[in-house]
Amino acid sequence: MKVLLLGGTGVSGKSAAALLARENLITEIGLACRHLETAQRFAAEIGDKARPVCVDIKDLSRLSSIAADYDIIVNTAGPTSVVQVPAIQAAIEAGVHYCDLAIIGSTAAKALELDGQAQARGITAIIGTGWLAIMSLMAVHGAHQLDETEQLSVCMLADYSPGNFFSPEQSLARARELGHVETNWDFMETAGGPVLTYRAGRWMRVEPNEHSIEVIHPSGHKITAYLADTPIALTLPHSIPGVQTVSSLFSMIPPQLNKLFLQQSQRISRGETDLEGAVMAYLETVVADKERWLSSPPGYPSGWWMWDIATGYKNGRKARYMCWPDMILDWTNVPLIIVALRILRGEVSKHGVLPPEACFELESFFQEAAQYLSEEHRGKTILNKRFEWLE
Repeated sequence: MKVLLLGGTGVSGKSAAALLARENLITEIGLACRHLETAQRFAAEIGDKARPVCVDIKDLSRLSSIAADYDIIVNTAGPTSVVQVPAIQAAIEAGVHYCDLAIIGSTAAKALELDGQAQARGITAIIGTGWLAIMSLMAVHGAHQLDETEQLSVCMLADYSPGNFFSPEQSLARARELGHVETNWDFMETAGGPVLTYRAGRWMRVEPNEHSIEVIHPSGHKITAYLADTPIALTLPHSIPGVQTVSSLFSMIPPQLNKLFLQQSQRISRGETDLEGAVMAYLETVVADKERWLSSPPGYPSGWWMWDIATGYKNGRKARYMCWPDMILDWTNVPLIIVALRILRGEVSKHGVLPPEACFELESFFQEAAQYLSEEHRGKTILNKRFEWLE
C-alpha cells in the first residue's frame, strides 16, 4: 500500500513517516512538501520506502493528480485552516482515502460539508485524529460508564515550562532555524472566539476569554480552563444521546500563559495578524521575560495531560467518571497511524467525512496503541480511570 504523506518533512510528518516505514503493509511513502530538496533530504533519512514529492496543497489539480497514484492521503501539514479542506477535496477527486491531524472546529465544519461527495466516491476521510481522536474516544467511553450522561468535559493541559520540547525557548529557536512556525502551533487558532460549544442541548457560540471554567485535574487540583474551537463540540453530541453539555477545554503550564495565548489568538480572529505572526509574537514575548511567564505556582500540576470527565447518573445516583491516558506514547502520531492502517486494511466500512468516534471505540484502539509502547512500558495500563458518587 502507498501513502502520500502531506507535511512529511515537519515535526509530526517525520515522526509519522518513521512509524509508517516500520509497517510491512506500507510499500511506499510519498514525503510531500513544497520544496523538493527538503523532501529529498528527509526521504533519504527515512529509508528505501520514502519518495520525495514536491507539491503545494493549495494546487488542487496537481495534488489530486499525484494522489491518484496512492492508496491514502495522510495529512500532517498546516495551518489546518488553509490545508484541510483542499486536501480532502484532492482525495475525493483522486478517489483515495484520507485522514489528518486537524484540530480546528470551524474548519472541520467546512470539511464535513464534503461528506456527501466522499460517500458518492466511496471514500473514507477521517478528520481530527491524533490526540483529538483519543479525547473523543475517551469521551464516548466515559459516557458509556454512566446510565445517563448530562455533561462531558474534554480537557487538555499543555506543559510549556522550560526544558520541554515545545517550550517557548525551543519552539522559537526551531522557528528561527526553519524560517516558519511548526504545524503544532495551529492550536493558537482555536481560542480567538467566538467558539462553538454545546450547552443545554443546543449549539451556541461563546467568547473563551469571557467564560473561563474551573475543572478538576486528575491530580485532584482544580485548574482554570478555557473553551477551544475543536471539532469535539460539533461532533460528539451526535454520538452520545441525551447529553446536554459538551465542552472542549484547554489550559497551560505555567497558567499565566493562558492570558497571552488568548490575546494572540484573538488578534488572528480580528484579522490583525496571521497564525505565523501571532505565534512568533507569543514566543518572543515569553522568551523576552521568562521569569514572568515561565514560573509555575508552587504545587501546580506539571506535564502534558488530556482527560475526559463525564457527569450524570448511575443507578439513579449522581456520579462522575474521569479517565486519562498515561503520556507514555506519541499521542499525536500513533493514533494517526492506527487510523491510516485500519483504513488501508479495509477495517473501516463507513464512507464519507467522519470524526474518529463514528468509526472506532476506545478499548480496541488502545489495544492496538499498546503495540507502540517502548519495551520498558510494555504490559502497563494505558488508561487510568476514576469513578465517584456525587451525592
